[in-house]
Amino acid sequence: MGVREGWIKLIIEKESQRIIGGVVYGEAASMIINEIALAVAVNARVKDIALLAHQHPTIFESIDRAAIRFSL
Repeated sequence: MGVREGWIKLIIEKESQRIIGGVVYGEAASMIINEIALAVAVNARVKDIALLAHQHPTIFESIDRAAIRFSL
């Protein structure tokens, strides 16, 4: 896609580590935000997202990269 810039912020409840929101900035944000919305809807934990397989190299792997950084 040629997208090189942007960022993802996951908003996580500290105690339960549930994803309660997120912000996506960049050219392909409308393609990525749906996965975060689904995570919120199903009460997913950040670990759940970090363990999902995301295609490489695509913009979608940026979601699990954000989750993995939190888990470290």
